[in-house]
Amino acid sequence: MKFWLKILSAGFLGVTIGAFPAIAQGKTAGYCLECHSSKSIPDSSLSGMTSDRSVYLAKLDPCPGLRSASEETYFTGTRMVKINEILQTLASEGWSMEVLERKADRAGESFSRLKSGGVTSTGELARESSALRTALQKIYDQTVQTRAESDRRWLIGIGVLCFIVLLALLGVGFHKLVRMGRVGLLLLLIGGNLCLAACSPGPSEPLKKSPAQESLDQSLSVAGQAAGKIEEGFYQSILLARMARGWSRVDPGATEKAFQLAWKMALAHRQDMEKLRSFKEEVSRYPDRSAAVKEKVNYDTVLDLRDELRNVDSRTWALRAVAEEWARADEKNGREALEEASRKTGEIKDPEIRDRDLKSLAEAWAPLDENRAWVISGSIADPFLKSLALARLALSARNRDKARNFLREAWETAQSISSPYPQAQALARISASAARVLPQEKKSWAEQAMTRLQKLKNPMLREAALQEMILLWASVDGDTAERWAGELKPEQAEARAYAFLQLALRPGIPREKAKTLLFRALEEAKQIPDAYESAKIMSRVGNEFAKVDPPSALVVVQQIRDPFYRSEILSRMAEFLLRKDPPRAMDLAGKIPLETMRAAALVKIIGQGAREDRWKMLSLHQETFQAAQAIPDPYTRSLILIELGKEWGGMEKGKEIGPLEMALKTTEAIPNLSARAEVLEILANAWKPFQPDTVPVILSRIDPSVTGVKKTVAEVRLWAKTDPAKAGKWAESIPDSFPYEKAVALKEVAANWKKSQPKAALGLLKKALQLISLIPEGARKNRIAAPCGIYSAKGRATSGPEKTRSRP
Repeated sequence: MKFWLKILSAGFLGVTIGAFPAIAQGKTAGYCLECHSSKSIPDSSLSGMTSDRSVYLAKLDPCPGLRSASEETYFTGTRMVKINEILQTLASEGWSMEVLERKADRAGESFSRLKSGGVTSTGELARESSALRTALQKIYDQTVQTRAESDRRWLIGIGVLCFIVLLALLGVGFHKLVRMGRVGLLLLLIGGNLCLAACSPGPSEPLKKSPAQESLDQSLSVAGQAAGKIEEGFYQSILLARMARGWSRVDPGATEKAFQLAWKMALAHRQDMEKLRSFKEEVSRYPDRSAAVKEKVNYDTVLDLRDELRNVDSRTWALRAVAEEWARADEKNGREALEEASRKTGEIKDPEIRDRDLKSLAEAWAPLDENRAWVISGSIADPFLKSLALARLALSARNRDKARNFLREAWETAQSISSPYPQAQALARISASAARVLPQEKKSWAEQAMTRLQKLKNPMLREAALQEMILLWASVDGDTAERWAGELKPEQAEARAYAFLQLALRPGIPREKAKTLLFRALEEAKQIPDAYESAKIMSRVGNEFAKVDPPSALVVVQQIRDPFYRSEILSRMAEFLLRKDPPRAMDLAGKIPLETMRAAALVKIIGQGAREDRWKMLSLHQETFQAAQAIPDPYTRSLILIELGKEWGGMEKGKEIGPLEMALKTTEAIPNLSARAEVLEILANAWKPFQPDTVPVILSRIDPSVTGVKKTVAEVRLWAKTDPAKAGKWAESIPDSFPYEKAVALKEVAANWKKSQPKAALGLLKKALQLISLIPEGARKNRIAAPCGIYSAKGRATSGPEKTRSRP
């Protein structure tokens, strides 16, 4: 019975993990800046905005960026927790899981960096987390395969024993079978053969996609790449504007050109959106699900493509963000840019998108011109967004009476919201804004908001609204928010945990009070049935304890089963203690369960130069060196060893020899000659400061065929400008065993052919994109993937809908 329970448990976990879909990047907003002024964004990292609430509460938030980031972190984190549970279960049953555990370690370290890396683009967060989920799914598939192989061998052993017993019984009682006659015996043999054949089904063939579905999938891929490139361009223009604003404090006159360039960049990328409109005709062919079924098309793909196009169509948020930064440095020119952004926003035809951009525009105008901001707020048709814009305007009002009028208008507007929960959300936010602006009236505003909240008939929505009130009021009136948190029912462990956690984080709270609230949050987190949410809150509590009370953080670590979250807390503690107590930081780093995160923490300590304890540093170097050697992929292992050698050699001359020599030896295991040559070149540059004479010896190990291919690429680059056809033949002659060089050559020819021969250029780019998938993950792949993706997207966008339909 226990055996079948194991199988059922594994199947259930497989269904659970497989049920988490990869989030389509086009379904929600790409940036939090889309619906917020930069001044009103509480955290520059979208992943950081998700840590103070559950995914269920975040999905009710009006901010698309917050919703997307919450879903991405939830789905990825949940898979991480499930995978670790499976691996721990298999290890406890005696199976060797070291290889899979190392893969899970690397995925965990990547997820940790993703959460703390300040990612501001939801599109970027979606791409990174989707890749992580794919890696985790492969790990899960391998665990299932391992268990199935073990079970199969067990069944074979039992079957052999049964067969031997059967032969013995047949030998003893063969004379009794004569009574059945030959016909009966023949029927038994035939029936047995049929049963055995029925138990061995052949592999089922995968369903083939219809031509329309393949065309739609390709269109979605191209649109997604193009939209991602546009959003990346938007963010680059905003980053340039922010840099210009910072430089304006030093040299105001020299920054004007930088602001103008940022504005032109945002405007140019906005015009690139026009090229995606050719896909709208393809979407219009499937107005409903029945039309899609007739063409054998998945209607969800149609919706994804429609959302992808809708979210980039005529958007102005980048123009507004650049103008906002400009106005902070130069109010006159910044106002002119804001006026232009306001005019273009008014031309948006999609009412939902227009209202969202108008709301952020009103927030941007508020510190410059209250009347202009009020006029823009009045032009918002959606009462929910309008009330939020007015409440935000009240926070920027210079006159208290004006602020009171803005709040009253916002309250009246919110009362016209037809849906009960959005109305409660708006009233809660207005009341919190009023408490900040009019502190003497905060009790009255709180009572009004709570009265409306209690009228919600749906108990789940009422509880969610109360959580929202507590989160909003925690930093405004901690005592009131704590009283509301105490009124939450005991069975609402998740809501209570997040409430106590948020109350502990409010500024100015006494240390002992914060510790008490953190312990209350910890106790509530233990009662949460969702393993991910429970581990997430406990991890957040542990990270906060690491700041205020490290011994309590160690207590929290001992109560967390998941190795990923234990590793996160210990990494954070080691980081905090690095400057105060380096030996203690090294001890904590050595206790990190995940090998990859432990190695990263130790390398960081080495890089920061904790020289106080030489013996400890020597043992630390040895442990890090051993951890790096355990990485299975020779390409990745070589690069990490090179970085380790550079770090250690910079501290003490001679210590770089071990890691660099090991990296040199590891290059022999890299099967791809091009990737091996790349690592050898990096290794030569790393060794040059220490032993310049070694560089020629290392470079001599590069296979001559790589040098020949590089010469061919250089010739292709020269001939592509004068004779693309000839250059194309040379590019095609490069063997597929050099995917990076061949992709570069094809891209060069396509770039010079895109105007005169767009079809041929698009064909070359398709070949280049296929080759890119063969390149190992790293900087080279990123360098070639980005330009090929955007060129391909532009080629598809300009080829027209007829060409799109004719594509197989």
